[in-house]
Amino acid sequence: MSPGLLLPLLLLLLLAIALPLTPATMQPVPALPVVQEDDVRCLRGVKRHFRDPNARLSSWTFANTSAGAICDFSGVSCWHPQESRVIALELSGYGLHGALPSHLKYCWATTTLDLSNNSLEGPIPPALCDWLPYLVTLDLSGNRLSN
Repeated sequence: MSPGLLLPLLLLLLLAIALPLTPATMQPVPALPVVQEDDVRCLRGVKRHFRDPNARLSSWTFANTSAGAICDFSGVSCWHPQESRVIALELSGYGLHGALPSHLKYCWATTTLDLSNNSLEGPIPPALCDWLPYLVTLDLSGNRLSN
């Protein structure tokens, strides 16, 4: 065999070993779940936890379980409308009362959390940044939080 053919054949053999063509590898990638359960759990917990005297969270109804339903909630922005993955929770000036809910940990893909200018009190959970590892913007000003 000529040395000029050896290298291409060797590369072809390595490719065949690295990427076996079986029916299992030729299947389409499964679709994402219709609703991101963690994010729904987060928002349900937030709504349940806060006292909301101005009914600003009243539009947060969870009867519609289709993808993107939570993206229409007041103060909620999603990564992609059909994915229902919360990117931002912006509830500034909503008049909310209470402590920071642990349910925020279920909105783990959130990059923006703005709960400023409410009536929140109590400690800021030390694990908040562990709960929200992608958090870039955090505004808790205008509350009575401690730590």
